[in-house]
Amino acid sequence: MPASCISCWFSNSGCSATPMTRRTDLAQRVFMILDSVYPSTGGGGAESQVGTLTRWLAEQGIPSTIVVPMVPWGPQVAHERQGLVEIIRLRYPRVPLLGGLVLQYRLTRLLRQRRREIKAIHCHIAQNMAVASALVNRQLRKPLIVKLTGMTELQGGILDPHPSLFMRIKRTILKRTMIQAISQALANRLMEAGFSAAQVYRIPNAVDLDRFDPAQPRIQALRARRDADTSTELVVLYVGRLEPVKGLDVLLEAWMQAFTPEQKVRLLLVGTGSLEDKLRAQVRAGQREEQVRFLGHSDDVSEQLATADVGVLTSYTEGLSNTLLESMASGLPMIGSRVSGNEDFIMPQQTGWLFRAGDAPALARHLQAAHRLGRPGLARMGDAARRFVQANASIPTVGHQLQTIYDGDAWTLTALDGPSDPEDVADAGIPSPFSSPDSSHRMH
Repeated sequence: MPASCISCWFSNSGCSATPMTRRTDLAQRVFMILDSVYPSTGGGGAESQVGTLTRWLAEQGIPSTIVVPMVPWGPQVAHERQGLVEIIRLRYPRVPLLGGLVLQYRLTRLLRQRRREIKAIHCHIAQNMAVASALVNRQLRKPLIVKLTGMTELQGGILDPHPSLFMRIKRTILKRTMIQAISQALANRLMEAGFSAAQVYRIPNAVDLDRFDPAQPRIQALRARRDADTSTELVVLYVGRLEPVKGLDVLLEAWMQAFTPEQKVRLLLVGTGSLEDKLRAQVRAGQREEQVRFLGHSDDVSEQLATADVGVLTSYTEGLSNTLLESMASGLPMIGSRVSGNEDFIMPQQTGWLFRAGDAPALARHLQAAHRLGRPGLARMGDAARRFVQANASIPTVGHQLQTIYDGDAWTLTALDGPSDPEDVADAGIPSPFSSPDSSHRMH
């Protein structure tokens, strides 16, 4: 790129002569900052949540602006509108270090230029763009909350147990912002890392209950067809990436321990990833091709959810899985590893089963328990799972919690006494790890 064009990168125009236009309307917009591609065609928890929240805000008449980097594998349109939702993609040179500096400069410049329109800033991944937003917000003085999603922050991020010097600096900067922890485990880790109790809000991801309503006629028809199929007694569903962190080799090992090749059971794997060939080989070696089906990527998993009896998540680490919430919203009980958000939503023997991550024998026992319970029993657990999600993670519930923060009224949110062990909550007979369905959760 010629030296004369460098200034173009700082104005988001690439090498074109079109300057960045200045907006004239001053509607109070929620700025969603996402250090990723948007929209994401291959899933993505944070990306999905941004879409869910901005659609809900639009229904409330609140405009929003999604700000993301213009990555090579994403859309190459710098500015677009979808109703009340505006999307801005920031250009930057594909040069190590320089590209990052230009991107952060352009973000802070944008926020300064649009400061009169900004109602609040919500950063959805605690990475460089969140840090830049936090720094410039010392001048803007807008409500700003940074969301922790899980693995991104736990491995090489601000909650890494062995952070680099650069990561320590990021952590120090973010300690002056409000933090959204999507699970109790993440809230605990924040407290252990020295974050102030007064700045941590435990607010889960949101799920669209209408989209996954099992009472829809189409879903009812699919389930009736499933129940009439005498060739299959149990259908277990996994939705997600086929990657090492997801523990799918353990799932297949447990499956072969739990069931014989002759049993009328089926495991559906929805998703793609680097381990697909290895997992297929594991299935062939165990002679389970008739039981285990690889369905590939799906943009709409409602049909697979409708044909399943129980969902399974076997991750070694997780924040709060959208798959978990969508499965429970669809009326499925869950078998999940005892990690982060799984612990908050899977109540043993009520909404599903928990096992230690990597423990194939324990997982096998839970698969057998689900099989023994049968479809009527699993349906009752699934009804409880949907009610639990409705009380704690519906879009209105989560949206109103966040809107309180956007409005600058975070001080009105319900205060908690501090991090608690999810097992203690369950043992005490409390039906939810969250204090009430109409309030947010501040760590004290």
